[in-house]
Amino acid sequence: MISVKFVLIVLASKVVLTVLNPLLRSEDDVPTRQRRGSGCKDVWRIHRSWLTEDQKEELKTLNYDGADFETLYDKIWSYYVNTKGAVRKEARLKLRDSCLSILKNLIGDENANQLKLLKQQGAKNSEVFASAGQFIEVIDDSEKRQQAEKVVRSCKQVFGSSNKKRRQL
Repeated sequence: MISVKFVLIVLASKVVLTVLNPLLRSEDDVPTRQRRGSGCKDVWRIHRSWLTEDQKEELKTLNYDGADFETLYDKIWSYYVNTKGAVRKEARLKLRDSCLSILKNLIGDENANQLKLLKQQGAKNSEVFASAGQFIEVIDDSEKRQQAEKVVRSCKQVFGSSNKKRRQL
């Protein structure tokens, strides 16, 4: 016969799991998040090896608190602006990858492949970003369009640094 103590333990464990379940999910639960359409947040999570542990923890907290795209974007960009030296170089490389992934998510695979092909054919960054601007203009969802415009502005700064010519003295 089932004891009363056993039944109480089972009921208590179900209550605890119901209450704590959202807190017990790991950050690496990527497939669930991708199904829910938060691909931009996942891209930033993947490409953040250049951040300090405190910065990672702050982003993790913001993400779990339900921060929107703008908040996460602004926070990551402020971290990038304040980096120097080797960390800045690593951050630039990671943010380049993030830019490409986010743009691919926002403008679609076909348009992203056209931009990639344009770059492989030797086009300047300004030409590639002009084409990206054309793809962004036709996005129907105004929120996605604003996100894409903001990402392109920061990507111009991240990619633009490679076009600087050294001054010859």
